[in-house]
Amino acid sequence: MKYEDRFDSLMEYLAGEIFPDIDWLIVKAQCWQESRMKTDALSPAGCKGLMQISEPLAKERLAHPEFVWYPDVNLRLGVEYLKEQYDHFPEIPLHHNKLLFALASYNCGRGYVNMALRLARHDEKRTIRQPGHWQSWTHSGPYLRDPRCVWRAKRPDWRQVLEYVEKIMWKYSELKASSEFRVPGSGCSEL
Repeated sequence: MKYEDRFDSLMEYLAGEIFPDIDWLIVKAQCWQESRMKTDALSPAGCKGLMQISEPLAKERLAHPEFVWYPDVNLRLGVEYLKEQYDHFPEIPLHHNKLLFALASYNCGRGYVNMALRLARHDEKRTIRQPGHWQSWTHSGPYLRDPRCVWRAKRPDWRQVLEYVEKIMWKYSELKASSEFRVPGSGCSEL
């Protein structure tokens, strides 16, 4: 078994239990982007583990925040948090777009993403109940770089957020393509 595949069964189980609307390989791609699948990863901001769980989230959700280092706990928190972000976008009708907005929110916070959506909707002269291009990630995501995109007197690191989403989707495509060529149970490709 390859190093990066050691948590596949757990990821597949948790995605199915918590967030059945997504392919579990999205979780794997996100873990790859967050930590390169390292359980002991620690970011300069203090985020921990496979899914880079922040200290405040661990303290809020866990009776023992130090358990965030356990892969099963870390993955569960990460998938739950991604699902929460996804659920906070009822105005986005298409699953794919909603997932991209959720990934961006996971990375930079919903405040910035909501502001980008607000700006795109405003520029399109739409209300939240009026459908439009503003509901698409490719249209609204770039609004993160707009100078008006300010949340709590701060600007997002928009390059990092856009790259984060793009790299996860690229890795997901790679994982999806490689999984389609495997013979079940053999660990070998069909080629």
